[in-house]
Amino acid sequence: MGDTGPGYPHGTVYYCNFTGRFVNVTQVSDLEYRMTLSGLSMDAAPGTVTIRDSIRYIATEPYGLDNASQFCLYLPGRATRDLPTPFLQWVGPVNGWGNHTPAVLPFWGLYNVGGQQGFYGTD
Repeated sequence: MGDTGPGYPHGTVYYCNFTGRFVNVTQVSDLEYRMTLSGLSMDAAPGTVTIRDSIRYIATEPYGLDNASQFCLYLPGRATRDLPTPFLQWVGPVNGWGNHTPAVLPFWGLYNVGGQQGFYGTD
């Protein structure tokens, strides 16, 4: 990342290794599920600093899991017309949608309801 110093001339890496699982999975429709995130744990506390192989590693919070509890899983083919705007704002720009959101999702989507954050998957 270009941030160097004594003991870490090869830079700085920000990382987060975490695990969790989804519980209470409920099918809402043929192309949508709702679930709850449970047991989220991180390998290192945020802010933990280690230096290894001349690189400084700084542990962070998991990105996209702010206020994480309830999630929606959208399957490819799910209509976009009534998807939450924050989800579309997360996944649309990186897919080049601009002002032209497709009628159906071309990929798997995961939406963090509490944090209003979205993810998508590709093949």
